[in-house]
Amino acid sequence: MKFENDWIRIVIERKQLTREQKENRRWITKDRFLKTGISFALIAALLAGVLYGSTCSMKGEEAVFVSESGDKEEPAGPGNAGDEESVVYIEQKRLAGEVKEKYENHTIYGHTYGEPIEDLGRGDNLVFELGYDATAIEGVEYWYEIYGIYQDPELTEPVIAGDYLWDPEKKTLTMTPSHYGVNKVAFGGLSTEQVKRYEHSDNLFFDRGSGADWGNLGTLYLAQYYDEQTGQKLEKPIVRIITLKGELEETPHLTYSVLEDGRAQFSWTPVEGAEDYLVCRVKYREERGLDSMMFALAMTKETTWTTEQPEYDVTELVNQEFKTYRVSEDDWNNEGDFEYYKDQYEPGQVVYEDTSYGEEGICVIAICKEGTSMASNYFLNRELAPKLPHCIAFDTERANGFAESYERVKELPVYDYVTMCDGITNQRLIDYQTEDANVSMERFLLLDEEGNFTGAEDLLCLHIPYRVEGTPFYYTMRVDDYQEENLERDLEFLEEREADLRKKSGELSLKMAHKEVGRETEIEEEEKQVRKVEDTPVFASSALSEYLALSMLGGATSIDLSDFPEARDLSLAEDALLEAYYQNPLILGLKEYRFNRRGTVLHLAYDETASVQARKQEEIREEVSRVIKRIIRSNMTEEEKELAINEYLCDTVTYDEDALANAEQNDFMYVDQQYHDSFTAYGALMNGRCVCAGYAAAFKLLAQEAGLETIVVTGFLDGSLSHAWNKVLIGNEWQIVDATNNDNDRISNALFNLPAFAGDRVLVEDRDYMQDKAIRNYTGSSEEYEYYHMTDSYFPVQEIAQRLTEGLKEKGEITLRTDYALDDDDFYNVTDTVFEALGEDAELYGCYWIGVIYLSLE
Repeated sequence: MKFENDWIRIVIERKQLTREQKENRRWITKDRFLKTGISFALIAALLAGVLYGSTCSMKGEEAVFVSESGDKEEPAGPGNAGDEESVVYIEQKRLAGEVKEKYENHTIYGHTYGEPIEDLGRGDNLVFELGYDATAIEGVEYWYEIYGIYQDPELTEPVIAGDYLWDPEKKTLTMTPSHYGVNKVAFGGLSTEQVKRYEHSDNLFFDRGSGADWGNLGTLYLAQYYDEQTGQKLEKPIVRIITLKGELEETPHLTYSVLEDGRAQFSWTPVEGAEDYLVCRVKYREERGLDSMMFALAMTKETTWTTEQPEYDVTELVNQEFKTYRVSEDDWNNEGDFEYYKDQYEPGQVVYEDTSYGEEGICVIAICKEGTSMASNYFLNRELAPKLPHCIAFDTERANGFAESYERVKELPVYDYVTMCDGITNQRLIDYQTEDANVSMERFLLLDEEGNFTGAEDLLCLHIPYRVEGTPFYYTMRVDDYQEENLERDLEFLEEREADLRKKSGELSLKMAHKEVGRETEIEEEEKQVRKVEDTPVFASSALSEYLALSMLGGATSIDLSDFPEARDLSLAEDALLEAYYQNPLILGLKEYRFNRRGTVLHLAYDETASVQARKQEEIREEVSRVIKRIIRSNMTEEEKELAINEYLCDTVTYDEDALANAEQNDFMYVDQQYHDSFTAYGALMNGRCVCAGYAAAFKLLAQEAGLETIVVTGFLDGSLSHAWNKVLIGNEWQIVDATNNDNDRISNALFNLPAFAGDRVLVEDRDYMQDKAIRNYTGSSEEYEYYHMTDSYFPVQEIAQRLTEGLKEKGEITLRTDYALDDDDFYNVTDTVFEALGEDAELYGCYWIGVIYLSLE
């Protein structure tokens, strides 16, 4: 088929391959110290997106012409919102037009998008028919200054074409496949038997030779810098998204989770026709992108892969392949390491591995006898490392008085120290295996002050095996000279303390919609209109994001994307979808979604019908308006408004433990219907019960109504606990506020306007809540509006003991903040000083977290 007009024609030349070419994160209890602790129950209902496309192959002639004036699909629309006569509908086509007009062609990367090029074959050439002599453009030295191909939508990672061939008679410029390609599959990590299953050369699967294969990256970006007819330079390039097709047309979509023992588990959507899947190590460099080769680590027929389980008696290291640091925080607690590194690096700071030659990551690709799919999305080690444990921080243990034996059970530590794969030290709860505790006699050697042997003594000792939670690290704690009659009572104490301190976590995963979400590829006729949502502020970073938000607010179950050529980049489309969902909390209960392969249709499924969604949206709007009128005054400052909203949620909302338990029962894939609201703003505002996703959604709606700029943030608490919180624009900087964690009777508001450098100690953001390019705009370093600074309750660690003592004498309990980096050693020194000031008859209780100290005399 040909599309001919006065403008450019892009010709895709189909090459016929030969058969050969077709075959790759304490509670310390001592009688004279601290006897209580604090736990924070946290959970987030996070989306896990699935990009999984339907088959759409290009058929017909050897040459297919694609032009800007090409035919487009008919507009499509969402599902029925009910039969109420007051409901107003709008055609999706018209809605798309209105949004695009509002943005004046603004896209997240500022590009003007041309028509996409679909199903480019591995060996296909691109031919550009021009209306000028391409060799006569003044100032142009290289062909890629006219037409360039890139791996990334920001156009910073070029793919160098094999050749540019100019035909002066036809005025055609032909671009041939790169001599290197991207992500070709090397098999060095596989067995001989595995390699022999598929066509291979000495080091590659399906080696097609130089200049004959674009590689296995499924999306490329063609940038046109000059007007195709006149040769005049464009103010900004026209970008066309190129989708490539492998021998297996579907592309796996990769996700990951952290197992109970701290190992990374990768999962992906199945690919029709795949005989095996290759888990591959990719290498990425800034401004160069992915390398030409990726290396197979494993071959499997399953759709999950987990790093090797360490041997039981070899528990020093785990997740070694995801380590990104050279010098960890823990290393600075070692005297020898400190002396060695102090003149080379800033003491106390993590030193990362040199990535000038590339940083590593993980992806997966499907393989069959005929060839492969395109490579999946990938995760770089820098994203994985903050969530994965690497080793016990032994030097930090020693610095904080951690021991292998204690005099009494009540002295046993609550937390251990773990170095994560990014070199940061986290505290992790110790899980005592009380069911395996035993009492036995042991002989101890007696030595004098000079170390000379003077005799031996037999003592009963209590041995309690334990595991550091979220890791594979198992050890045994010992209590010497133990009284066996106390065993039942002591073990009960440990179990109750541990249950009190354990953080609740979990993630409701969006179901993997391997096929269309109960629908065909295209949009049903009755879904071509969407309920119009008016007088509702919409947050969006791009026209596509706003269009998706408005459609989902109207309960759309199928959305036509044909007017947004950028949606052909399914990664960008998923980014826009997740932003739209998280930043517009009146979108309730999105359960699953799926794009068709061409990126022209998005199908959605919700927990409830469109009419129920509409009713609940109206109830939420009315409640938000009522609450803000009650708690906000016109003379309030921004930070006073923010604090009022935070305190309202802390006073009126209860964390829903039952919803958490139900999610656990269902492996965090879903919750029963009675708990749906607990993951939305409706649960927080209407029911007064929710998990952290509900807190964050409600906070955003209330802050928005009060005139504050705020966003929802998703990610992890203490490295691996799924969580949601907010950021608020205060004093021209984005501050962290976490109403879920702030809702605590003792350590209150520990995460109220926390600067980013302090928040990074406990919160790890993911990339789901905002389009990738926009995330960098939401940060701040000011402490001016941090709660304890703002209320004159912050004191340096050198002064904090005196202030705590004064507060205890006056009120009997006190909460103050000191340095964010406060550790156990600092805490012991502070509480020793307080205890001495109070007198030895005093009993002291309390705990600390990221510099906030709570102490009580009761």
